[in-house]
Amino acid sequence: MDLFTWRRAGIVVGVTLLSIAVFAGIGWGIDRVLDSSPVALIILFFLSFPVAQFSMVRLLKQDFTDVPDEDSKNQE
Repeated sequence: MDLFTWRRAGIVVGVTLLSIAVFAGIGWGIDRVLDSSPVALIILFFLSFPVAQFSMVRLLKQDFTDVPDEDSKNQE
């Protein structure tokens, strides 16, 4: 595996874990303030996955816009 692949794998894992931790922490705080069962924790936990996917697409799109395509390499 090259460095570019490891970098993308690190971004995927890091963004996913960070979003889960942030959203779960916010849900835990809301549940604690409202003195409720872990309803907000569960809802925000599942909401963190689409947010992580959206963030990863935005971050990884920057990597692919900087890479030249194969047609431009063949013309030189």
